[in-house]
Amino acid sequence: MEGKDDFDSSYGSPVLCTHLRQYEQQAGEIYTKSMFEKVRTELNKEGLLFIKGYVDDISTRTYSIGEFRKANKEWKVVFHHQTKLAACQCQLLERLGIPCSHSYTVLKAEDVQSIPECMQLMRWLKTAKINNPPQNDDQAEKVYMSKLVRIGLVNAACKSLQYLAGNSLKAYKEAMKGIHSLTLRLQSMSLTTTEQDFERNPDVI
Repeated sequence: MEGKDDFDSSYGSPVLCTHLRQYEQQAGEIYTKSMFEKVRTELNKEGLLFIKGYVDDISTRTYSIGEFRKANKEWKVVFHHQTKLAACQCQLLERLGIPCSHSYTVLKAEDVQSIPECMQLMRWLKTAKINNPPQNDDQAEKVYMSKLVRIGLVNAACKSLQYLAGNSLKAYKEAMKGIHSLTLRLQSMSLTTTEQDFERNPDVI
């Protein structure tokens, strides 16, 4: 069964049926068959979405995305001009490894002609089994996320935090307390990683 799935993924050509055929065609070419079906679902869902507005920053643009006939629904998507990363607060990209419907709305608005490489998880691509040995989740995550992409995703997550922290003095104090605690933990992790790297290769310092 797995062999048949691999054959279908490598040589099959899906019939295009969504309104975003350019993305759908690319997805059919790069993703495995099972993951392509999930991508197609997100492309279909994009048809009900629309842009309510956006706010520009120095290197990003934050979009507010609404859904037809669901007035109370809204998602924030941060588009990074340099990497073309569209990071959504729904975090489907982080959880499943494929762009969400909200991200496709933003990519379309920004006239991005194809799914950016930084939004393609290596282990879901047809070329993964051909070009790479089997990987555990940690290894796959390292392949998928470059430093720039990680920074972009953290920046997107902090947009909501900034807004909520500004609502009240209590919220501000709680946010600052959490940020300070997290910063100390990350600094400790960074020092530990540096020490381990030095032990493996002392000539680099």
